[in-house]
Amino acid sequence: MMDMDEQQLIREWGYSPHLAKACVDPFDYAIALVDGTVWRVHEVVALSKDWIRIEGKEFCEHKHWGDTKAQEPEYPFPRGVDVQVRNIIWVADAPQGS
Repeated sequence: MMDMDEQQLIREWGYSPHLAKACVDPFDYAIALVDGTVWRVHEVVALSKDWIRIEGKEFCEHKHWGDTKAQEPEYPFPRGVDVQVRNIIWVADAPQGS
C-alpha cells in the first residue's frame, strides 16, 4: 500500500480526481465497474497504479445499472475486495449529496 497524496495519485498514476480523493479521504463514494456493478463504498486504499482495495465496515451495498434498489453483496468481504483500476468506469464523490 502506497502512501501518496491526492495530487500524486492523479499526476503519477493517472487516477481520476474522485478516485484519488476516495483513497485519501474516507467518505461516501460510488464506484461503477465495466460489468455494470455499482458499489457504494466509504474507504478505498491505493495498492498500486493498477489496483485498489475497497474496504471498511460501511462497504455494504451494490447494484447494477438500472436496478432501483441496492442489495447486500452476496459475500460480506470483511477484509475488503481488490479491484483492477482499469475495470472502473466512473467514480462519484457524495453520490447522494453531502
